[in-house]
Amino acid sequence: MAIITPLLLILFIGVFEVGWAIRGYLVLSNVNREAVRYAVKSKVLDFSIKNPATVGYDKVLSHTIDSLASQLPLKFTDLDPNTTIIISHIVADTRLPCVKYKSGKPVIPYEFDADHCDCTNGDTRGDLDGDGTPWFGLDDLIAYPSPEYPQYLQTYGISRSTRLSNGDYKAFADQLALENNRLNCTVLKTGSSAEASSNNMIIAESFYDQPQLMGVPFISNRLTDPIPFYAHTAMRIIASRDADTADPSSLLSLRR
Repeated sequence: MAIITPLLLILFIGVFEVGWAIRGYLVLSNVNREAVRYAVKSKVLDFSIKNPATVGYDKVLSHTIDSLASQLPLKFTDLDPNTTIIISHIVADTRLPCVKYKSGKPVIPYEFDADHCDCTNGDTRGDLDGDGTPWFGLDDLIAYPSPEYPQYLQTYGISRSTRLSNGDYKAFADQLALENNRLNCTVLKTGSSAEASSNNMIIAESFYDQPQLMGVPFISNRLTDPIPFYAHTAMRIIASRDADTADPSSLLSLRR
């Protein structure tokens, strides 16, 4: 008993600590998911406003805190915050890919090139018109948190950077654009008359360092206490609330 009892105590304490950690992560994930679900609802956020402070992120944060229901001691806006939530908006609207060319020039108005469009290819925007630029990519609208779109990002709590594509919003948006081009290409290739869709997304990332439950020596150390948690959720906005992102086709007139 003298030999076995300490081992059993360590085992039981470890079970409690692991269970506590799993519970904390699940609560954080659920709260993060609920924040995004609320953010994508109509009339919650207004991205036509260029000031992040008045877009409506405060409503999302308030709903997040209500959803939390004190299940975790998360502090977002206190003088001494212990967590972070980053809310990002990314738009990848590539419109209609694979324009048909005649005599080396793109057909206007748009005609789909079913014979030469490979939807598995990285570039589904049609042939080049001689200047080295994919012509039909010029009507693309790719928007992500940047100085040009400051209203597309808001952070509450401890200052941290996004982990999307290793902190590169542009790389993440480019990947969404590629997926959007492939999707629209596939839809058009089937002969469907469905409207081209866009990747218009809200993403929330939550960070929280949870202290261990008991803090027992040996089990609790600098490597394991606190336990860093990270959760992120992405959901698409079905109907854009930003007139600029809802219809980028006006850019076509500039090219034409």
